[in-house]
Amino acid sequence: MKKRHILSIALACLLFACDDDKVAGTSFTVTPLDAIAVNSNGKTQTFEIKSDGRWQIKAIGANTSWIQIAPSTGFNNATVTVIIDKNTSVSNRVAELSFVTDGLEKVFVPVQQTGYGPNIVVNASATQLPEEGGVIDFQIATNGDNWEYAITGDNWLQQKEKTPGLLRIYAPINKGREKVATITFKLSDYPTITQTLEIVQVEAAGYAKTITLGAPTDTEINLGNQDLISFDWTSTNVEGGYVLKISSSSDMTNAILEEQTDNLSFSTPSIELDKILYASNLQNMTVYWTVIPKDASVELTAATEIRTLNLIRPEVVSDHAGADLLDAVFAPDTTATDVSGYNTTGHTIQRIFNDKKIRAAYNKTFKRYELIFNPKNGQNASDADYFKIDYATDQNFKDKLADGHTFEVIVKPEFDFTAASPSYETKFFSTHGAGGAGFLVTNASQGTGPNSLAYIINSGGWRWANTQIKPDGKTYYHLVGVYDKATAKLRVYSDGVMKSEVDAPNNYTQPNALWVCIGGDAETSGVAAGCFIGRIALARIYDKALTDTEAKALWDKIKP
Repeated sequence: MKKRHILSIALACLLFACDDDKVAGTSFTVTPLDAIAVNSNGKTQTFEIKSDGRWQIKAIGANTSWIQIAPSTGFNNATVTVIIDKNTSVSNRVAELSFVTDGLEKVFVPVQQTGYGPNIVVNASATQLPEEGGVIDFQIATNGDNWEYAITGDNWLQQKEKTPGLLRIYAPINKGREKVATITFKLSDYPTITQTLEIVQVEAAGYAKTITLGAPTDTEINLGNQDLISFDWTSTNVEGGYVLKISSSSDMTNAILEEQTDNLSFSTPSIELDKILYASNLQNMTVYWTVIPKDASVELTAATEIRTLNLIRPEVVSDHAGADLLDAVFAPDTTATDVSGYNTTGHTIQRIFNDKKIRAAYNKTFKRYELIFNPKNGQNASDADYFKIDYATDQNFKDKLADGHTFEVIVKPEFDFTAASPSYETKFFSTHGAGGAGFLVTNASQGTGPNSLAYIINSGGWRWANTQIKPDGKTYYHLVGVYDKATAKLRVYSDGVMKSEVDAPNNYTQPNALWVCIGGDAETSGVAAGCFIGRIALARIYDKALTDTEAKALWDKIKP
């Protein structure tokens, strides 16, 4: 249905029956002005014209031969008869009656006629209401069929009257936001024959839409003090959700983080903000944050405040402790760097991404970044994320492992081995594969200590130094594994205390898998297995067998 805007005061008089008013010396009224809805049988409609000037009536549309007007022109008062012919086509017909008088705007009366057969046409006196509310009349025509209607949307429209050809709907005053409802008319016996109209009531003047920021109220946040940075806000009359924006510029154009939510709060891991500073090689950074409506069409009464935050990266200790074969330092972006200085052969730590579930976090206890491993297919998977240090062509590295060495790790298995007995070994820092050395959680059948933390090497057979500690899924363990070739001994320490010492005769057996794996077991195939669920905060290898005193000193230096 076409919408026409009434532009003149004279026409306003027409609609509100201001018969006595004169505009440009001429008065003109037409009765009735209701939209016309008629069935396929057609109808005759009369109009009363009161005028002291010349007037004309004509039908406007693509084809108006089905509408007869008599008389179509005249002077002063008259009765006009409009005949709408019978419609023998199945198609609906649409036209408008145009009333014209000298010096006045046109008056338009919409006309709809159903096609032959089951059909319905609806003409509405209005589709938009002011905030004060009002009445809408729906003129309805069918070819003798019963009809019904349904309203979806806000429950703000009320039925006042319903007859075979009319539905009168009332809307009360709107004291809030814009209201929208959809009215669907359909034939009771032919429910697929429908007509739908959207009705809108404008929002109330002075209807406030605001977003007020809450926490954080501090102007400085140390990203190492909390795992999550929580933002919250309140809102008035804002619907459709929100967007939290964090930017490096006060005009909010350089967004470094945008998060959508339907809630009045959002928490982002502090590591996500830490990664941004790390990537820019910054120790601190001033950022700006605000919240805007998710729906871009929502206009706030006043712009939301923009807050300033100074982000400070966590303190990270530097205690390399002389690890000269490998010292893996983890970063917020889940990379790892070897800072041992053993770089004569281009020694690098390669990150292997398979399911990309590895995450980084800051460990407040040990003041360093840790990696969180969580393979999607469980601990015995071969498609997890892990780290690889390849030494297949590095004979010097092989020799240094073979003549005595020490492995050091801070680990937290996030699986409760006190309550379950897996049938497989869980490895987290090793270079195994028919030989080699490394840490693991033993399987249920390991006679010297099932489901416990152990350090093992192969020297003419597997040698087991078992701590007898079953990880509970909650605790961090500082482990040191020592292969002392000079004394043919294998030792394991937990938190500076030696837990086991066993014989390790014969020479160290080099593994077929000539690479070190962090996060799993270094398999001969070149991929990891026995994959680890949990956290690793430190992984080091020393080119010597540390003594009891030296192993304890490592713990004393790092313990909380």
